[in-house]
Amino acid sequence: MKQVAKIAANSNSNSIINTGAIVEHDWRIGAHVHIARGVVLSGGVEVGDHVHIGTGAIVIQGIKIGAGSVVVASNQIVYPAGSHTQAISSVEK
Repeated sequence: MKQVAKIAANSNSNSIINTGAIVEHDWRIGAHVHIARGVVLSGGVEVGDHVHIGTGAIVIQGIKIGAGSVVVASNQIVYPAGSHTQAISSVEK
């Protein structure tokens, strides 16, 4: 079965939200964004253009991820990520 979500109101062209991702309310997603399987975007998250969010990453409410950034798989993002940032971890483990 093919699963397709048409989400036009808050996203721009050529963005992909994979099956199994959870995208909450009041978000904005830029152009050419890839949100991998298992990602959780809480409410009010803003994602800039050309961003990749890896499998299983969690972005808490109200966070902004700048254009050209990469969020590594299984990460928890609790602080904003500026443009062209590789977010390896924003939570001490």
